[in-house]
Amino acid sequence: MAQITHFRLSFIWVETVPAILAKQVPLDRPYGFLGHAGPYAQAFDECQGKRSARALQLPWLQPKGHHFWKYYFGGHHAGDVIGAEGWRKQVPFRSALPRPITAIDRDMRLTFEAFYAPTGLALVVNAYYRGAALAPAAMAALALAVRYHYRFKSEAAPSAGRLLDAAAEDALEMARRYAFGAVDATGGGPFSIATVIEGSDVDLTAEVKPGSEEHRALVAMSEWQEDPAPSRYTAEALKKGTLTGKKPAVADLLYAARSGRAVWLPREFVGSSKHRTPRLSCYHRNLTLSSVQSLLLGRFVEWVAGNQRPPNTVPSLLIERAKRAGQLLSTCAAGELNQTYRSHNVDTLIRDAGWQASLDCVKNL
Repeated sequence: MAQITHFRLSFIWVETVPAILAKQVPLDRPYGFLGHAGPYAQAFDECQGKRSARALQLPWLQPKGHHFWKYYFGGHHAGDVIGAEGWRKQVPFRSALPRPITAIDRDMRLTFEAFYAPTGLALVVNAYYRGAALAPAAMAALALAVRYHYRFKSEAAPSAGRLLDAAAEDALEMARRYAFGAVDATGGGPFSIATVIEGSDVDLTAEVKPGSEEHRALVAMSEWQEDPAPSRYTAEALKKGTLTGKKPAVADLLYAARSGRAVWLPREFVGSSKHRTPRLSCYHRNLTLSSVQSLLLGRFVEWVAGNQRPPNTVPSLLIERAKRAGQLLSTCAAGELNQTYRSHNVDTLIRDAGWQASLDCVKNL
């Protein structure tokens, strides 16, 4: 039976804020610059040069270490990118929340981070476990506890505590009002990434068996149902949920559901390689950032396409910017290595969200 000593969860919520790119957010708001090419580029260059007076960072912790951004910029080192290119690629800025939200329950370490983009904002809640070995079922139970039973303290709920979804709503409203003022927003979530970072006792020559404890754990940490139907554990369901692509080891599996991804790569998380923890931690972060950026772009395009239908109309400025967002998302989905980060995650996101019709609509406006 597999034993897991280190795993990570990231939950992602995304809101589209049309007022930003419509230039309806005043420049004197903390992040009003996000809707304007020149001020955005200046803020980007200040962050790149460590000169920013804002409590704001670019979305990479270390430019050299994040493959997602390197390949998103067509193979260019993220630390060398200038603000004009950041604007063209609609790169978000990263920051802590204006006021903290903390977990009352402490079986896992949790952090909140906000991403402010020209198209809207994203909230990422990260949960980290590193400790005594857990069987896959116990790992899944802990993940479900974070999702549905952990309580959080915030300014809106200082004592009683709120569950994750309510805490995320508080965080998004706090971040939105601080950054942009009283503006309309539309969005949802969470989308999740779950990755086993370290473990043992896995047969690298054997595939994950339908209905096995490993299969059940992957379903739990991507579909987020506390009591799934037996049909979720069939061989057909396992095959359907497995992302296609290069599979170097028999036991490796990237399980995809509409609401999340579960990463099970025993070739990386077992054994004594000193590289396994940073490699899988980096992969988890790359997959998380890929999802954040894709959701920011895709939901903006979806909003423009949906509001372009009568009786609504969308200003030409937003249509122009939605076309650019659609081009960026389509490039990510194509996965050409010399143009963007290669991952089957993005085209699966587009398919599951039904965004292709919106991409076609905006392209033809």
